[in-house]
Amino acid sequence: MMASVLPPTTKSASAAAAATNQPSTAAVRKQLTRLIQTAKQRVPFYARHWSTVATPVTSMQFPEQLGELPVVQKSDLLAQPPGDLLDSSYSDSGLSTETTSGSGGQPMEIVKDAASSRRRGLRFLRALLSCGYRPGQRLMLISTRRSGGLMTFARWSYVDLRDEQLLQEYERLRPDTLYGPLSSLLQICEQARHRTGLHRPAMVVSTAEQMMPGQRALIEATFGCPVADFYGMSEVGVVAFRRPGGMHFELASDDLLLEYLPLGDGLSTERLIVTDLSGGVMPMIRYETGDLVRRNHELADQPIQEFVGRRVDSLQLSSGASISPYRVTLRLEAIEGLRQYQVVQRKDLSIDIYFHCEASNADRLRRELPAALAEMVGTDLPMRCHFQKQSLHKVAGKFRPVHSEVGQAVAGPGT
Repeated sequence: MMASVLPPTTKSASAAAAATNQPSTAAVRKQLTRLIQTAKQRVPFYARHWSTVATPVTSMQFPEQLGELPVVQKSDLLAQPPGDLLDSSYSDSGLSTETTSGSGGQPMEIVKDAASSRRRGLRFLRALLSCGYRPGQRLMLISTRRSGGLMTFARWSYVDLRDEQLLQEYERLRPDTLYGPLSSLLQICEQARHRTGLHRPAMVVSTAEQMMPGQRALIEATFGCPVADFYGMSEVGVVAFRRPGGMHFELASDDLLLEYLPLGDGLSTERLIVTDLSGGVMPMIRYETGDLVRRNHELADQPIQEFVGRRVDSLQLSSGASISPYRVTLRLEAIEGLRQYQVVQRKDLSIDIYFHCEASNADRLRRELPAALAEMVGTDLPMRCHFQKQSLHKVAGKFRPVHSEVGQAVAGPGT
């Protein structure tokens, strides 16, 4: 199932169709128009956010003029009174809340109505089914959610990602499918490094963090099975998934509309903008995910090949220019013997490089990593290189291979 996709500068419905090989359907037009008109009337935030648009929203044609509406940043939402983000037609009964991870700098509370929760649950299930999961199989989900009666009946078991004994829980549950954040999967791999006879699931699903090729190979070797990759966010749920062995991500539902805005880094990296066409109590319209993608423009539908980091994690140079996370990962992944790394730019623009490898490669990588990074950022930024004997995974929180404290402090969350 494919989501609706718009190019960065849509001028007409026919232009959108030509750029994506997907015609702009009457259903999408109707959904989008209704969503925006309703949000303008019932959600105080959108009424204010669109007040300076040259053409009145009520006179716009969608999707042709969608790009005239300003993008919504996470920082825009955080600056509002919580009630101003909600559709006034919904009562308080039947609403639930979920808190984002805060990986962009600040957590945010997401309010969901019952229909939105069901849609997200079905979208997640469809993605699992597309990757090979079948009802009745044992599914172990590493998360912060607790098991409920229905989940137990479905043979789904939730394990707290903060549990330091994930391997023991994995061996106890012996799941057919293992689903969890990349950091948690790497934690199990680390704990199982010297184990023999480890239970083999039919599939592992990695989520929440960018997976490097070496990490995929480690997970496949540890569990002896293929790995799928899910991309989602608390704001809208599952957005895309990559099947085991797949080269591209598939979009999870036709009720999501995606836009791709060029970053201008010379590598065809694009900002990902999402609109949930189904609306709900807390509509997300032209929401800046903060994530960067790289698509295959040689194929007709231009599918996403990779999620390549967060815009806020671009490295800042003393000249004022910036380097996208993708450029950094592209260069460092080419270095032989590097198992895992993290590049952290501090607020004073200095850079710390943490890396994990075989001890025999440590001295060589201690020289090669700063040299490779200097090719991109120059030699005027102080660099420190740190060899780590253990994996760099984190028990809690999302791990990002390139992380900028400068971006967090200057750009703010969600930019």
